[in-house]
Amino acid sequence: MLRQSRAPAVVRPAVILTRPAAQSARFATQLRARLGEGFDILTAPLMAPEFPATRLPDGPFSALILTSGTALEALPHLTGALPRRAYCVGHRTAEAARALGLDAVSADGDAEALLALLLDQRPEGGLLHLHGEAPRGDLVARLMAAGVAAEGLCVYRQRALPLTQAATARLAQPGPVAFPVFSPQTAEQLVIALAS
Repeated sequence: MLRQSRAPAVVRPAVILTRPAAQSARFATQLRARLGEGFDILTAPLMAPEFPATRLPDGPFSALILTSGTALEALPHLTGALPRRAYCVGHRTAEAARALGLDAVSADGDAEALLALLLDQRPEGGLLHLHGEAPRGDLVARLMAAGVAAEGLCVYRQRALPLTQAATARLAQPGPVAFPVFSPQTAEQLVIALAS
């Protein structure tokens, strides 16, 4: 009797999203809308934000600078008087700021667009940049060098997480796997996670 050979199981390509859960869910929806259903999407956050209780500096400040929606999550952990005006890096951060009652202006771009907006408008009074442990772009220093009063305040840090069991199991299977990476910090954490 002849033995029939069994065709190998087809493993769909996978995309493993390493951003925090909320951002990964949003990006997964965008991927499916653009690329369809021909691949698997797994969420495996490599970092989770932590928000230590933080006292605001004395100021006075006329406006906040927000380069990340994560900084908005820190607001309940801050003590002190917050200004109501906020200059935001992009539309999504501005929308989230408005939902919290802030008068938000969007630069509709990246940190460079935000810097250009602030240098163009030159708001009166000090600016307070709420950021994480590793702010990029030296925004405060560049504003100060241009004569705009600004101060930075670290309001959150990212705690490293290992790859999930589901992600590790998928990596053990044949077939292509993509890891979209959105920051140098995530790239470093991904290298560590894949090596362990």
